[in-house]
Amino acid sequence: MRLAEDITMCWILSLALMGVVSGYNTESFQSTNWTVEEQWPAGSLNCAQGFQKYDPLTQKRVYNVGVHAPSGSETAVKELNLTFETYLNEAVGRRWDPPIEFKMTATEDPLHAWIDEKEDVDFMYSDTGIYSCFGVEVGAEALVTTVSHLKSRGRPYQLDIFAGTIIVLASNERVNDVEDLKDKVIGAQAFSDFAGAQAQFYVMGKNGLDFVVDPKQVIFTGMSFIPACTAGHRYDVSFLKYESFYYTLGNNDDTVQGVLDGRWDAGFVRTGHVERTIDPSTGKLVDPTLFKVLDPRIHIMDGGELFPFLHSTPVFPEWPLYARRGVDRRVIEEVTIAMINFGYHIGIGEKIYDCMEKANSTTEMNVCDTMPPAFFDPAARCDTTRELAELTYQAGKAGFHRGFRSAGSHFAVRTMQQDAGFITQKKNGDWFCERATSLYDGIFCPEGYYKVPQSRFANQCDQVGQPCPEGYSCYCKPCIQAFEVSVFPFYNETSRQSSYSEDYGCDKMSLCGSTEQREPIVFRAFDNRQRANATVTALLHIGQESTLLNVQAVGEYLYEFNFSRDRIGVAIVEVYVDEVQIPESPIRIEIVERDCEVEFPGQAMTANSIGVCECSTDTIAIGNECLPTGTLASILASVCLVVALGLGAVFLRYKRRKNDEMWQVNDEELHFSYPVEIIGQGAFGVVVLAEYRGTQVAIKRVLPFDERRSRKGSVVNNSLSKDTPAQQQDVEIQIDGNTDDEAIQTSFGARNGSLVFSESKTSASDLDFLGGLSVGGKKTLLQRWLPLIFDDKPTSRTILGNVSGGSSSTRKSLFTRIFPYCGASYHRQQEFMTEMRLLSRLRHPCITTVMGAVMTTQEPMMVMEYMENGSL
Repeated sequence: MRLAEDITMCWILSLALMGVVSGYNTESFQSTNWTVEEQWPAGSLNCAQGFQKYDPLTQKRVYNVGVHAPSGSETAVKELNLTFETYLNEAVGRRWDPPIEFKMTATEDPLHAWIDEKEDVDFMYSDTGIYSCFGVEVGAEALVTTVSHLKSRGRPYQLDIFAGTIIVLASNERVNDVEDLKDKVIGAQAFSDFAGAQAQFYVMGKNGLDFVVDPKQVIFTGMSFIPACTAGHRYDVSFLKYESFYYTLGNNDDTVQGVLDGRWDAGFVRTGHVERTIDPSTGKLVDPTLFKVLDPRIHIMDGGELFPFLHSTPVFPEWPLYARRGVDRRVIEEVTIAMINFGYHIGIGEKIYDCMEKANSTTEMNVCDTMPPAFFDPAARCDTTRELAELTYQAGKAGFHRGFRSAGSHFAVRTMQQDAGFITQKKNGDWFCERATSLYDGIFCPEGYYKVPQSRFANQCDQVGQPCPEGYSCYCKPCIQAFEVSVFPFYNETSRQSSYSEDYGCDKMSLCGSTEQREPIVFRAFDNRQRANATVTALLHIGQESTLLNVQAVGEYLYEFNFSRDRIGVAIVEVYVDEVQIPESPIRIEIVERDCEVEFPGQAMTANSIGVCECSTDTIAIGNECLPTGTLASILASVCLVVALGLGAVFLRYKRRKNDEMWQVNDEELHFSYPVEIIGQGAFGVVVLAEYRGTQVAIKRVLPFDERRSRKGSVVNNSLSKDTPAQQQDVEIQIDGNTDDEAIQTSFGARNGSLVFSESKTSASDLDFLGGLSVGGKKTLLQRWLPLIFDDKPTSRTILGNVSGGSSSTRKSLFTRIFPYCGASYHRQQEFMTEMRLLSRLRHPCITTVMGAVMTTQEPMMVMEYMENGSL
């Protein structure tokens, strides 16, 4: 109450001066009959309240003012040091006896510095959202709110409130409501920026969208204060006549420009920023009609005027200056009065500098440099000194503000932050403001979602085809809808894939995987809660058997276990983390029959009850092979058939041999007289008389079974080579049945294909075809024919053998010896035997009986019935 009375008295004194000075105008420069002391008394800091006495028990000699520096500490010092250090020392510090001091410190992370690190700060100036967090955790009292000066539709406004705006191109027909932001690219200021991100995230939540899960990509352009010469963007400070200084929010303009050029679908900015953004391509302010505001709202201010900007979020108080709980009450009051008076002081300062700009002479400039505040404004406060007026002007110019007003309510701010999840409640009931040192740490997933590992987070945008623009920070769906712990089967084979992964694990009691008997199956468990040094255990149940599986950590928050079983069935696996079963446990795994065909193709194997591959019931194991019974039966039948045919052939051969024994004559059973009695002549030689088993028989020579070949024109009988040509004349021989025992010398001639005897008697050598047969009770040696290799000269037949143009040969050729069954003699022998089998069975009175044949000699001989009267 005392303060209000002092202020009233100050105003009355100011109004009294109006009777002397009508006000500041150019005519005042023409008056020369005045003195400063008489007409315009100087203001005084103690004109209203007097000095304060320092109390060492409750007050500090130095008070620290912490300033939020989103653009960096150096920038904050340049912009706000005049306001929160120099001005407070002049307007408040000097009112104490002895004076107290104010020091400003800047920090880019106020929550971490002021709360976590417990930095010694007494007063704080920060973003509205930071104040709400500080008040929740530590306790603070808002003293004043910043007054900004903005221009809309050509009219200036002094505003102590602001809001957030969601802008899109007016031509974008795909995005018309907040709900349309799902799967869209969003450009925002910074994650911690209240009006450039958090307020809009809150609106998204109210419309059923989650700002972490639903956007396709969120790009943060950042916030900074930079000179206009580099940015090219101007903040309207014409009320301060700062024509060479421009206020920018750095990449705040990039957010607007990104929407304009289509880099993102929507932009989050604070109100009034679109109207002051310069288009780099034209150098002019962008046309606000190119944009549309999603979920547009209107707000009626305290004076009854409409808030000059369309906005998408509720309105909130501007940046506040607030005091930590426990600061001396008198100091808080003095600081509050000084900050409210800042606006009055800056008004006088503006007029002083306006005077300087309009001065046309030294005298006029002198007046501007020396006149007291009341000269420029008769209603100037008595405590507005010229020094304070000029200081606040410079401070406002550096800090881009117009002054301060009484603090507004921040209850709506806290409510919004709680609803959006930026302020959460601990288990003990205390409220806590979420904060992090990195974008990844600052992301909190909604219930049922879990944040991807940090190793994946950096490349998440590249994986979804939305690479983060250079110079910005981004996130792309960093939260996945997953269980607390994602348990999933892991296959090394690229050909075998699972529908489960780290992002999508198996549900409780779901069939999580399958494996064959004796085939190991590997499972992995990813802890989506990302608990450090967690203990993961897995318990396997099959029937009545339970086994504790070996679990190993294979990555960050990633664990692995495996097992194999030999019997078909369903296994149950329980998973525990820190001895607490996870909500998704247990899971089921099916064990199916082993596919032996894959391991043993074509072997017709099947797995038995314990998973061992063995021959199926319709096959028989032979060595390492499994043969089908049908195939084996066919093989056995074929073998039996071959054996049967072989036995049949042997039997037939045996029967034939036994039958042949009926007509085959043993050469030892033939007895010849000596000398041999020739009784006739056959087609292949002479016919001799012999005795067989007491019966006289005729022995007839047949074609030899060896291939007869000759050499150099010799005849079969060597004795013929000794004969003279005269002895080889054709003669007709008469065979007398009563030949004597003398040796009959024979001589043969070959003419016109006929062979005849040249003498009536022969020698034993002429009967050499008899071979080793017994002649007259004596054995004779069978002359061996020499082999002729491939001698194909034509032969002619004699009664003793074949005759050719060469010498005789009695040996088998080399070809016949190597391939006996390929020789012509073998085939002749077979033909002869076939004839003998037929002839031996012939019995007829008119046909000479063939009694048999001698096959044991080199030349077969036919044994025939002896016809005493000779042949017809």
